[in-house]
Amino acid sequence: YWGEVRLVATKVTGDAHVPAGQQSWWARLAAGDGGADPPVGVGAEALPLVPPLPSSAPLKLEAGVQLADEGFVNPRWEEGASLEVRSASSLLLTFGEARGSDAAAPPLLFERCDPAGLWFVDAFRGGALLPPQVCAEILARTGMPPDQHAGCLEPAPPASVWARMTRNLWAAARRGGDETKAVFWEGAGCGLDEAAGRAN
Repeated sequence: YWGEVRLVATKVTGDAHVPAGQQSWWARLAAGDGGADPPVGVGAEALPLVPPLPSSAPLKLEAGVQLADEGFVNPRWEEGASLEVRSASSLLLTFGEARGSDAAAPPLLFERCDPAGLWFVDAFRGGALLPPQVCAEILARTGMPPDQHAGCLEPAPPASVWARMTRNLWAAARRGGDETKAVFWEGAGCGLDEAAGRAN
């Protein structure tokens, strides 16, 4: 609605229902006048200013979430959720009575990450970003002793990354029956594992 100010979140990695690049949820910061269009003769300079957030936390805002069937089929926005501003770096999204959502779904906690910190990309879960402590928990569940975790959390050398990429491309070409590409990627990966070993 005209005059309404919203905080909008966009999915970075996405999931099976709502893919990356699509809006995930919104929270209402300032209410509009209820109309779909601005009043005649009123320009953008008349948009309401976002009210300053109170210093006392938490603050609850009305919110909506985007839901969809698997494969981003039948996407729709559902209201009834709420966003709790716990601090300048912590938000809690509760689904509440958002129609069509699982009311029993646990709330989602969003925390500002340290851009200079260490993060891991989970290649088996759509590129989800994992902080070191989550990786340590995963390793612990496999039964690996804590004193062996450090070696598994070291950044992979670029040569190792390239070697894995070329192996994956080689395998994809073989599955697709394209021997020319398979031979190309097999040759492109020659020596990368040895180079990675020297880097270590």
